[in-house]
Amino acid sequence: MKTERSRESFDARKRYSGVYQQMGRMFTDADWNELGDLQKHRLAQALSEAIGSGTPRARGCVEVTDNADGSRSFRLVWGEACVDGVIGEVRPDPTATLADPNGELLEYQHQADFPDAPAPTGDHLLYLDLWERSVTSLEDADLRDPGLQGADTCSRSQTMAQVKWSPLAVDPEDPLQNPPIGSALLSLDFRAAGSDPDPCDPCADLISLPDQIGNYLFRVEVHAVAYDPAGLPTHLFLKWSRENGAEQYPIGEEPPGFAGDDWSFEFFSGATEAFASEKHLGRHLPPGFVPTAGVVSKGYPETVPAGQSLVRRWDGFAMLLKSGADWTLVDGSDRGVDLSTALAADAHAHVGEGASITINLDLLTLQMVLQDHPLLAGDYWVREVRQAADTTLPLIDAEPPRGIRHHYMTLGSVIGGVFNAYDGDQCRRLGFPPLTDIRARDVCYAPPRCDAEEAGRPSVLSLLNEKIPDALLPPGASGSDVRTALNRLLCDQDAATLPIAKQNGLCPTLMDPAVRTVQDALAVLCLNMVEKCPTLTVFPDPGWERVFDRIPAGGDAHICFTDGEYVTAETVDVSNKGDLKITGAGPGTRIVASSREAAIRFSGCRSVSVRDIHAEARRVGSSGNLKALNGALTFDACGSVELSDCTLRCAASTRTAATCLTITNAPTKPGQARISGCRLQVGHRQIGMLLMNLERTTVRDNHVKTLPKPKSLTLERMLNDRQFAGMARKQLINQVEVRNFESPRAAGKKNIHMENNSNRRIMINSQVPANAWKEALVDEVGSGSIASNQALLGISRRLADRLLTDANLRARYSPFVNWFADLRTQNPAVSFKGIVCAGVVAKDVRIVNNTLDGVQEGIHIGVSDRSAGASQPHKAGRVIIEGNTINVQLPPVMVHRRGGIYVGNCNFATIRDNQIQVQRYPWSKSKPIEGMRIYGSLGLMMVVKQNYMTNCSVGVRFVALDASGDRQQWLIADNMMPGTRPLIATNVPALVIDRNNRG
Repeated sequence: MKTERSRESFDARKRYSGVYQQMGRMFTDADWNELGDLQKHRLAQALSEAIGSGTPRARGCVEVTDNADGSRSFRLVWGEACVDGVIGEVRPDPTATLADPNGELLEYQHQADFPDAPAPTGDHLLYLDLWERSVTSLEDADLRDPGLQGADTCSRSQTMAQVKWSPLAVDPEDPLQNPPIGSALLSLDFRAAGSDPDPCDPCADLISLPDQIGNYLFRVEVHAVAYDPAGLPTHLFLKWSRENGAEQYPIGEEPPGFAGDDWSFEFFSGATEAFASEKHLGRHLPPGFVPTAGVVSKGYPETVPAGQSLVRRWDGFAMLLKSGADWTLVDGSDRGVDLSTALAADAHAHVGEGASITINLDLLTLQMVLQDHPLLAGDYWVREVRQAADTTLPLIDAEPPRGIRHHYMTLGSVIGGVFNAYDGDQCRRLGFPPLTDIRARDVCYAPPRCDAEEAGRPSVLSLLNEKIPDALLPPGASGSDVRTALNRLLCDQDAATLPIAKQNGLCPTLMDPAVRTVQDALAVLCLNMVEKCPTLTVFPDPGWERVFDRIPAGGDAHICFTDGEYVTAETVDVSNKGDLKITGAGPGTRIVASSREAAIRFSGCRSVSVRDIHAEARRVGSSGNLKALNGALTFDACGSVELSDCTLRCAASTRTAATCLTITNAPTKPGQARISGCRLQVGHRQIGMLLMNLERTTVRDNHVKTLPKPKSLTLERMLNDRQFAGMARKQLINQVEVRNFESPRAAGKKNIHMENNSNRRIMINSQVPANAWKEALVDEVGSGSIASNQALLGISRRLADRLLTDANLRARYSPFVNWFADLRTQNPAVSFKGIVCAGVVAKDVRIVNNTLDGVQEGIHIGVSDRSAGASQPHKAGRVIIEGNTINVQLPPVMVHRRGGIYVGNCNFATIRDNQIQVQRYPWSKSKPIEGMRIYGSLGLMMVVKQNYMTNCSVGVRFVALDASGDRQQWLIADNMMPGTRPLIATNVPALVIDRNNRG
């Protein structure tokens, strides 16, 4: 915030070291403030020389752990940093609920100094931005003294410490890409000054001004800036004040005389908005992010802008636009007079355009050189104006901004969701020790380059190679570096003393710190040969996919993937192998298909076992090679498939087109599968796992979770999908009646009666009031006639389609704007299905102890034959669904199939001890949903027992299509279904044992 000061007198170039009072002399606020600025500047200088930029070991915001192998681990925590000698503290918002129960880990979205921070997307850099701002009693009530009847006292300065993000291609510490302060040059001079001869001195003139100059501190400030892709300003918002912008009050508590048409007013953020407009100054590097800024108006408006709590007063403002190499005026005002380029060149409010902008204020002339100069929101110039000033001298003569100066420090990068600390040329930037605790591990040493020859002089390496006996070198080889040459020359040349180099490509088992010599390595390799060490080891290098080509047709292999990211643009096809075992390093092994919905497809293999792998597909499609429901991992015609402790992720879309895991076999040659302990991260509208034609299926202890929709999958983009738009339109207009308006089915519907336009009428179900529909239809039809009620229906549907996609049309009718806002809040990410077992064959299915979050349908077991003329239904054999937790999302815009558990044709089924919870939204409160649906040709035994279902329309719907009543035992007992009616719905009530079920 701005504060009431007489002037800012500190100037580092004068090298003052103290401020001292003199007897009988004035002591002003500027003297006191200069003393504080001087001390602060000298402290920052000292810390900059002693520390530079970094985070301390004890209280730093980057916590560093020294590992036993000499490496270091890092994590971001709440704490301090020193940047260019300025100390700041990254603190959590005290009102936020932190995810970390210990309150230690830094949570980007909960920073106290950075409210409404833009959420990072993709891989990115993290950096610190430290800068200072003023705080008044409007923000901190403790600055008022109760003993002085609440009088305002001194203001304070506060160091903001913000963790920000930027794309990987941007260097936050490069002043060309991220300037710490703007460099536009401002000149400020007295305007309309005339000269008259001095009668006492014929060689001098007297300066006369038409108005009194006054005494005040004049401030020019950059309110907001918009940038082009190259980082240069394209839009600029300037504001100025002879009150230093310090006249500011809570809205509604302004003193008499504050408001008036000859002022401009900025409405800005207060405590209820976390002072966001005051904390979003400076440059923000995330593409597309628009920082919060105050709203400036000419004069005090009758209706103040919403979402702002405070107001401050300015003399005027100017909004400027860059056009080619020149800047042009868009809008502005000074002291109640609109700025214009059409006024006379010497008139008040005249604006001169070009590479420089000149603005005639009421008493001053403001000129700013803008071309190719960076600017930051918050840049400001201040200069005291005094009645007794020499008006022949400019107040400001082509000077860059006085402040705000930002201080940047890169913390590290986030690649694939994992934080990697900054690895620059600094020695101990992160986690630096105190001077009293510097140890050997804290001292960095860069060895000299000894491998290259310079100016014809032989290198150390070439001299050593001359001394190494040929017997110590492989045929035709020489020492690759000085260390290798010294080891070969000086070490005892036997396996027990010859060290082993831990380099990339070494078998992972030999990376153990206990393996120090060749003899150690031989012992480990011999032991691993007995214990079946990996056949092949893969590293995240280009061409890693070719490892599968090394396995012959029908051959067996154990393939070990080390940690790292394995990116492929095409699906990796692994075909016609024998028994494959794939192991990784857990989530640290990431296999990513950048443009396909399957990362790896295994086809025709005898068996495949995958463990400790993260597989991710970043594409969803429905045509070409994306036309099938491919999984991030896909298995086709593999005899046996086993997955354990894997993480699988698929992308999002508006239509169902992909899965995290797909296993398919031909009905004539079914396989078997076991999936346990896996994490399936499902994109919007996709499927967790699809299992088809398996004799034996076990799905145990997995977590299927719906991922949040990506930022790019906006509601507007989803409405471009005709299928989704059609479902959304049903929330806007549905169940239309065009004839029988008094019938029971018309009761409760919205009545749209066009009395003044052909007297046509329809009745609809809609979330929007009938009068809003009528207003929009009157505007749509105009003076034309409507042929029939059916024609009115057609017009209404076409209007609904346009209202969904045309924001300008919606904006004309506030009920439709509100409806669209409600649609946005009721459009969560939801998986189409969690676990699906389908096809023709499913002899033994066990779905046990899984958790499914955010699914539209949790578990679906259904075998069928859709071929023409199929006479005998296909059935699953034994089905066990037990101990699962299913959290169903029921948004209003969705396809028809929904519920917790579906079981189709089967011989025996036990559905026991499952928990199904349905989350509804305001528009889906009345939508029907079944906790369980058991439907089809059902066998001799069906047990549904001890399940918990809540918020369902029907607890268990049981439909038997071939009931005989001779031998079946169908039991539905001991289930809890609160908030559900009816509990049981069946077409064969006499054959179902319904016992002890409660609502």
